[in-house]
Amino acid sequence: MGLEKGLYFPRELNLYSECSRVPVLFSTQQLKRNLRHPAYMQKEDSVKKLMAVLALGVFAVIAPAVQNATAQEAKAKKASEIRWHGTVVRIDKDSSTLDVRKGTIEKRIHFDSSTQWTNGQKTIESSDVKEGDDVITLSKANEKKELVATRIDLRPPK
Repeated sequence: MGLEKGLYFPRELNLYSECSRVPVLFSTQQLKRNLRHPAYMQKEDSVKKLMAVLALGVFAVIAPAVQNATAQEAKAKKASEIRWHGTVVRIDKDSSTLDVRKGTIEKRIHFDSSTQWTNGQKTIESSDVKEGDDVITLSKANEKKELVATRIDLRPPK
C-alpha cells in the first residue's frame, strides 16, 4: 500500500500528529476515506458554489452585451431596407417607377436592372406586374432619398 504525503485538509479530519501541526503520512485508503469526510465535503461544496456564482456573474455580464450587439445589427439592417406593401397605382416604364398605395399613402418606388421581380419563390418579369396588383417592395433610399427597389414581390390576389 503506497503512502501519500498529506495535502491540506481541515483539522476535523485528524490527519495531524499529536505532537506537531505537520501532516502525517497516510495510506491511499485513508486518503480516499478522508475525502468522503463531511468537513472535506463541506469545503468542496463551498468551492462548487463559488464557481457557480462566478459563472453566473460572467453570464450576467456577457448576455446583455451580446443581446445589445444583435439588436444593433437588426436595427442597422432594418434602417437600410424599407418594406412597403400596397396596391400598384401606376407603372411608368420610361422613368422606371412604380407608384404603390397603402391606404391613403402613396409612395413612388424606383426600379432598375438589378431589381429582383418575384412571385413568392419564383422569378417573374417586370411586365407581369400590372396596375391594381398587390405587391411588397423591399427598397433602399438613395442619396436623393428616393426609394430604389431591390426586390418587388407580386402577391396573390385576395
